[in-house]
Amino acid sequence: MNGGKVGRWLVRQRPLIMLAVVVVAMSLLTSGFATGANLENLVVQSAAAGIIAVGMTVVLIGGGFDLSVGSTMSLAGVATVALLGHGLVVALAGGTAVGAVIGLCNGLLVTRAKINPFIATLATMIVVRGLALWAAGGQPKFADSAAFDQLGNGVVLGVPDSAVFLVAAFLVVGLIMRYTVFGRDVYAVGGNDKAARMAGLRSARMRTWTYVVVGVAAALAGILVSARLNVASPTVGQDAALAGITAALLGGTSLYGGVGSVVGTLEGLLIIAVLGNGLNLLGVSTAYQTLATGFVLVVAVLLESLTHGHGRRNVTATTRRIRKALAINRTG
Repeated sequence: MNGGKVGRWLVRQRPLIMLAVVVVAMSLLTSGFATGANLENLVVQSAAAGIIAVGMTVVLIGGGFDLSVGSTMSLAGVATVALLGHGLVVALAGGTAVGAVIGLCNGLLVTRAKINPFIATLATMIVVRGLALWAAGGQPKFADSAAFDQLGNGVVLGVPDSAVFLVAAFLVVGLIMRYTVFGRDVYAVGGNDKAARMAGLRSARMRTWTYVVVGVAAALAGILVSARLNVASPTVGQDAALAGITAALLGGTSLYGGVGSVVGTLEGLLIIAVLGNGLNLLGVSTAYQTLATGFVLVVAVLLESLTHGHGRRNVTATTRRIRKALAINRTG
């Protein structure tokens, strides 16, 4: 019995264990890893990927999938820079709205048109990338705004703005998913869509909202990257979907929906960031770094499949989520 409890505890804590192993390995392999400057750079470099990973976690928990986040990043960045002449607030609102609209389109394609999420978001990815290239004229668009530059490269109380935005994204979405009706409904719909609909939950609407969330997250990531580089590129974010999905899966989020957490995704993100940063310090070529990322993704999928029984649902846990959601809905 004790052995079984220990085994289950190790499974739950596997992202943290993997992170600890990677951190120790990189600290031993290179003396430049465990320095304040390098750790600050690591967080700044992974901020955009982390924000996307947060949104990807929500859509995966809801039983969805989104390949278009990289294209959304690029179009939102281009739109924001193009609108800077009307003021920073208008530019940020416009860029964020771009992500929300793309997410809404994805959600409607999946829930109303009944198109497979992989196919729907793959098509959207291509269309939005084309729109970004057209809007930018095929060239990077340089920003001319001190306030916009401050957004990406500023510091608050000694902490880079990028790190502040990353922490804020994880805190806000984590609290929403854990303590609100929306979060509980997303878990219920992703865990067992049929049971959720029979219980009275509007599963199509909930899934649509998860795509809006990941669309907004991708837009914010694109804005942050553009502000940090002071330029919007229509080709940015080509590996964004891969990084977001890998971080979520490493953190224990299920490809089959209904299982996952923002805390786990943060651990998964740090695993990828530490691994990439350490390989850079060791002078490993980009080709081998890409191979390492692909290997990590394969390991993440394998662990996820073994942990969650190849898509079999935990009916008891799902039923509890639905009952809790319904109880809150009735009282709220």
